[in-house]
Order: sequence, then structure tokens, then C-alpha cells
Amino acid sequence: MQHFDLMVIGSGSGLEVSSEAAGLGLSVAIIEEGPVGGTCLNRGCIPSKMLIHCADVMDTIKTPIFWHQGNGSRDRLAGHHCPRR
Repeated sequence: MQHFDLMVIGSGSGLEVSSEAAGLGLSVAIIEEGPVGGTCLNRGCIPSKMLIHCADVMDTIKTPIFWHQGNGSRDRLAGHHCPRR
């Protein structure tokens, strides 16, 4: 049987603790039933934020506030006024 100085259950936020302990020379065991990084990293918060960000960018592209005519001037579009330079 192996012996460890520290046993960490879960590799989400637990990676910070285990990394610090290993850096101090302690032997560390991480117990994780799923992919390393935990739920938030692999299928929770972070992937959701990436999908939402892409959707926001697409929404911005599809609904422009003003139109550049190519000559430096701006026109009104969709009821928004863009002041001229």
C-alpha cells in the first residue's frame, strides 16, 4: 500500500492545494472519478461561459448599431443615432 502526505478528493479547486503541497515537497494523491479539472472546468461553468460569449458575439454581429459607408461617415440604422466626427 502506498502512503501519501496529503490526499485530495476532487481535482477541481483541489488542484490548487495539491499543486502547492507538491511544490513544498509533499507526496500528494488526487482522487477523481471523472476528468481532471472537475465539473466546472470540463462541463460546467467555463464551457458554458465560452458558449454564451460566442452567442453574444454573434448577436452583436447580427444587430449592428451603425453602418460605416467606407468614406468615414456614419448613418443611422435601426433608430440609433451615431454622431458624425
